[in-house]
Amino acid sequence: MIIKTQTLKKAFGCTIISALLLALFFINALGRFEYMAQDRLYRDFGLIHPDIFVFGIDEETLIEFGPLQFWSRERMAGAIDILNSDPDGWKPAVIAVDILYSGLSGITDADEGLVRAAAEGGNVVFGAVASIDYRGEVRTFEKPFPALESVSGYGMLNTIIDPDGVVRRAGAGMEIFGNTEPTFAEAIYKMYTGQDVVIPPGVRNPKRIVFTGKPGDYFGAVGLGTSFKNIFAEDFDPGFYAGAIILIGPYAYGLMDSYFTAADQRQPMHGVEIHANIVQMLLDENFKGYAPDWVNRALLVLILAVFGALFMRVDMRISFAALMLFAVGYVFLNRWLFQSGWIITLIYPVIFAVALFVFSLVYRYITDKIAHITAIAEINEKHFAETKELFNSFVKVMTAAIDERTPYNANHSIKVAGYTGQFIRYLREKYELGSPYHMDENREQQLVMAAYLHDVGKIVTPLEVMDKASRLGSRLPAVMDKFAIKKMFDRVQFLSGKISETEYNAGVENINDTLAFVERVNTAGFLPDEDIERVKALKQITYIDDSDNTVSVFDDSDIVSLSTRKGTLTDAERGIMEEHANVTERLLGNMKFPGELEHVPAWAKSHHEFIDGTGYPHKIAAEQVSIEVRILTMMDIYDALTARDRPYKRAMPHDGAVKILRAMVDEGKLDGELVRLFIESEIGA
Repeated sequence: MIIKTQTLKKAFGCTIISALLLALFFINALGRFEYMAQDRLYRDFGLIHPDIFVFGIDEETLIEFGPLQFWSRERMAGAIDILNSDPDGWKPAVIAVDILYSGLSGITDADEGLVRAAAEGGNVVFGAVASIDYRGEVRTFEKPFPALESVSGYGMLNTIIDPDGVVRRAGAGMEIFGNTEPTFAEAIYKMYTGQDVVIPPGVRNPKRIVFTGKPGDYFGAVGLGTSFKNIFAEDFDPGFYAGAIILIGPYAYGLMDSYFTAADQRQPMHGVEIHANIVQMLLDENFKGYAPDWVNRALLVLILAVFGALFMRVDMRISFAALMLFAVGYVFLNRWLFQSGWIITLIYPVIFAVALFVFSLVYRYITDKIAHITAIAEINEKHFAETKELFNSFVKVMTAAIDERTPYNANHSIKVAGYTGQFIRYLREKYELGSPYHMDENREQQLVMAAYLHDVGKIVTPLEVMDKASRLGSRLPAVMDKFAIKKMFDRVQFLSGKISETEYNAGVENINDTLAFVERVNTAGFLPDEDIERVKALKQITYIDDSDNTVSVFDDSDIVSLSTRKGTLTDAERGIMEEHANVTERLLGNMKFPGELEHVPAWAKSHHEFIDGTGYPHKIAAEQVSIEVRILTMMDIYDALTARDRPYKRAMPHDGAVKILRAMVDEGKLDGELVRLFIESEIGA
């Protein structure tokens, strides 16, 4: 029963994969790769036809005669006359001009000269062009002007460009307003052979162009084509081209008549050479037609059915060997069919077979693993619960260790985590599911853990910064020693008679006053401007040391510390303290948190961010500060205000802390609604 069920599941899977693959074919999702593969496989360069010559209107010609659009038609008439001027009467079989002369130029002599040259030669074919709209309907049709049309042939110059921007197909005639007009190559062929092009019944229109020559092969080293200007050279021998097909057309990239082709997608081919390739294909009767759509569809359905059944029943090693044999054999078959004149899809059958093989391989792998996964699921669940408990315990132990580095920070993280958990549970009871303030147990778990870990970065913060209870901190005794030395120096000055008793007593009084001032500002919560100015003047107090050097009682670092307007930390020390947020980010960033705790690092590192963008470490904007971070920031501030173990401030009562939180709301730093809800919850009151 189990085996039958698995077989049905695999068959169903194969059916779904097959349907998806057929959908890819119907929308031609891999069309670009199909084109590329066919272009590689079907390249069949050969010998250039000895009777086909290209005379290119190239850069040298444009330099010699000027821009093409300013040429008089007498120029082309002169070229036709020269090509037909062999004294023995030998002349080209066809002179094909890849230029449109659809109207009168306004210069009667030039127009008549071109008509005369074409009439006298009797071997000239000109170009015609139709403009086609997005629906494939012909909007306009331009051909040689009537007098010229009456003495020459013409053919359509329109080029078929595939969706990937490459020319690889050519049509057989064009339906223009109810008439079938010949292509340029067909008109050349008819004038050269005296017969219409006969395409085998099995070759669909448009057919694939068989490129005998690459870009430049009909013009240069391989072919004997040359520059258009050479026709007018004194040593030009028109008799050499007797009975040949002469194609004249733009051969300069600036004339905008070049295309990427299946022959070479790295170098464009000029339009006149594309026509030369098509003419040779017609002369060689080397026709390659695309198979009807139903043939490709039937082929793909057959491949899906055969390989789907094969891969379901046969060992994977045999299946792989069959796949490789099919892939190689199919490429050779495709090439053989191409040589026979048929083109069928190239990459889709191979990709379909590979896709079914991969599906079968993956399916077998999954079914083999499911039993194993099921067997160990209970063990994994047990291990997960134990690991989760161990991780939580480790977090709490690490938090306690960090808090106990200094008596001034003891239990801070634990208290913040406690406040956070109480507040989230309060919000969950107050708001229904769907409210942004309703947080499920997973969000509570993550935010509480973030609260435990928010100060983990303080593990590297120097204790002299964390424990700094006054502005001078541990440097106060050294300052006192310097004052004692100064007193002794002044005493010696007095006893040696260098200063009077009045001066001495005044100095002692000044020292005592300065000491009292220093002791006051050292622990003051806030310094006004006058105190800061007096602190800066302390730099002038000096004494003479044992080496008779004048020494300042206060060095630069003392002045900077005592000049701190608020708190006990200088800007540099505050930077060191604030660095703990970056350290938290780096430490937690290196920990592999499971998916259910994925937000812990981001929330923990952001506990000093304000919604006005003035927080740290990243000064993120309000829309980037999540509700969780806003809650954690508020709880961190509340505990810092109410804590009794901070060295730089007295503990603040609940009501005082609430006033500070409200003031920070007014300043735009905290979320007003969350502060209101916190006060309403009476947590910490």
